[in-house]
Amino acid sequence: MSNSAMVDQKGRLKIPATLLPSRAQGVRHRILHHQRTADLARFDDSIEIFNNERPHEALDMKCPAAVYQPSTRTYQGLPDIDYPFHDKIIVVTNCGRTCLGHKKINFSTVFAGQAVGIKEVHDDIWLVSLGFTRGSLGSLQ
Repeated sequence: MSNSAMVDQKGRLKIPATLLPSRAQGVRHRILHHQRTADLARFDDSIEIFNNERPHEALDMKCPAAVYQPSTRTYQGLPDIDYPFHDKIIVVTNCGRTCLGHKKINFSTVFAGQAVGIKEVHDDIWLVSLGFTRGSLGSLQ
C-alpha cells in the first residue's frame, strides 16, 4: 500500500480495517455469549419443570423427583479388560494413536485411553480387538 493510500482526501490517516480489532466480532461474541447463557437458563428451567412439576403417566402421575431414590450401591468403575488370547496389549493415546514397533498407527480419538489387544495372525499382520466388542475391530498391516 502506498503512502498516499494511507491518507484520505482531508489528510486524515486511514488505517486498513484488517489492522483494527473487529468491533463487529466483539459485538457478535457478546451476543452469542448472551444467547448461550439464555439458552442454558431456559434448559435449566425445563429440567426443573420436567423433574419437579410435570407429572408423568408412567410414574402414576407423579413427578420424577417424588419417586427418585439414589442407589444404595457405590459405583466401582469398570474392571480392567483382559486379552488372554492376544500377544500384546497397547493403549491408545489421547490423540487416537498408538505405536507398534516404529510404526505410528492412527485409530481414533474415540478410543483414547483404551487398552486394545493385538495378535499377530500372519507375518506383520495384526488382529486388533477392543474388550467390549464381539469379534475384532480389524487388522493392521
